Amino acid sequence: MTVLHQTEVDGVRCFWVETGRPTLAALLLFRQGMADEPLTESGWLHMLEHLALHGRGGGALHVNGSVTTLHTSFNVHGPSAGVVDQLAGITAWLSDPTFREFERERGVLRAEAAMRGQGTGGRAFGWRYGAQGPGLLSHDEPGMGRATPELLAERARRVFARQNAVLVLDGPPPEGLTLTLPEGSLLDPPPAVPVEDTLPAAYVDEGGLVLSGVVTRSATATLAEAVLQRSLHERLRDGEGAAYAPWATYEPVDATHALLLGGSDVLPELLPRLADNVLQLVEALRLGEPPPAWIDEIVEARVQQMHDPYAATALAWRAAHFHLQRIEPQTHQEIIDELHAIDPTQVAATLHEFAETLLLGVPGKTTWDDQLPMLTFPEGPAQREGTTYRSADWPAHEERLTVGRERLELSVGDIARTVEIEDAAGLFVFGDGGRYLIGRDGWGIHVLPGAWRGWSDAVAELDAAVPAHLHLPQPAREGVSHQRLSFLRRWLTSVRRPANKVAIWSLVAALYVAILLIAVAVDVPRLGIGLTIGLTAFIQGVRKPGD
Repeated sequence: MTVLHQTEVDGVRCFWVETGRPTLAALLLFRQGMADEPLTESGWLHMLEHLALHGRGGGALHVNGSVTTLHTSFNVHGPSAGVVDQLAGITAWLSDPTFREFERERGVLRAEAAMRGQGTGGRAFGWRYGAQGPGLLSHDEPGMGRATPELLAERARRVFARQNAVLVLDGPPPEGLTLTLPEGSLLDPPPAVPVEDTLPAAYVDEGGLVLSGVVTRSATATLAEAVLQRSLHERLRDGEGAAYAPWATYEPVDATHALLLGGSDVLPELLPRLADNVLQLVEALRLGEPPPAWIDEIVEARVQQMHDPYAATALAWRAAHFHLQRIEPQTHQEIIDELHAIDPTQVAATLHEFAETLLLGVPGKTTWDDQLPMLTFPEGPAQREGTTYRSADWPAHEERLTVGRERLELSVGDIARTVEIEDAAGLFVFGDGGRYLIGRDGWGIHVLPGAWRGWSDAVAELDAAVPAHLHLPQPAREGVSHQRLSFLRRWLTSVRRPANKVAIWSLVAALYVAILLIAVAVDVPRLGIGLTIGLTAFIQGVRKPGD
């Protein structure tokens, strides 16, 4: 049986197991991650992780790091003496960071974000949590433009403290191991607060099928992940033969909750019945219990893994995460006993939580019969309190942009979409002149270059209305400037709009009659004939087939 050992190294709690490997693997873990950063500071931990590891490793030493929802980690593996040197260097940098490579690494992170993109799972966090907390997993670190060496150094001092750290080793701590970290405190994760949507609900995601729901963190919930994946596999791959790789994952989002996610690729021929198929599956999970044989098989696999000497380090890894949650770590036998105690009823309770808080993402071509409310930008009465700007393509486009001290509003007629300034998560300030104001609920309004008459004044007003600490400098984009419609197309489009036809044709007729009367009065018959020919040509130009 694997034995969990614990000690301290320079005031940092250390958990280790004996694996007998000739090399040493080390994980230095800190309790702070993406969910801890506001949008305006998103990416700062990632930048610090990159800078701390720049130029390290190579040869027999493997060095890496990552920033997840709730943690920042540094991994080192190789000869014991090399691991000792690397950990000493990493912690020395974290306690006294330098920023010679700051601008270069900022470019590297932007390239990484562009290459990584966003998958359906990441976007699911944004739909549920907006532009805050775990919702930042759906954003590409827009706060990097606000980072400065001074602000990053302050963040490093607060996060990379010995009380906020834990060390995991797959062997006893070697001679000479030092961890140079400052004093601090263990940082608890902030509560993950979903946006105020009525659930269950759905949204469009062209990346494929994705389901997510909030569950209580527990060992039972990790078994529910396996049940969800198996359910999707049996229905979509084995049953329908229309998917290759159904998946599921379990991601803690705060001290007591996790997001349970599942999804799959789907063939186009499944789209007409995809929604009903998946919702039937979710209803079965909500009302029923997983087959006892499934639970037995999942537990058997987990217990087998617990006895696998190649997976022994997982015991210390689990203890480290428990320590950062202020929970006493479990022994090897306690974990096994906990797994054996789980029954289908407990897993069913977790799956019920999942189904009650369901968010379903489906491709746009999925046949949809309003089985669930579809999430869209909330709309309300237009207020137009501030300066109102007309579309550059008026009268073809009737939108109005109103910039005020309290809100940014995009309206058509009496209906508007609004982002309140006091609820703003950030204002994207693009190098091309465009702006994007996003609320903490994740909904935002774009102000594209040239899209509004007097748009530069609109941008200046918006910049002044949004507090400077919410401004998010971003690189210039290509091809985003609005291409204004020609004069003729703007007016022809307006004439063709059904709501405008009666008024416009009435005006045309009145003008025709007036000019015709004038032509008769002054005895200029050619004027009347020319007017008739011109009016006929105009009508033919604006008519659409079927008018």
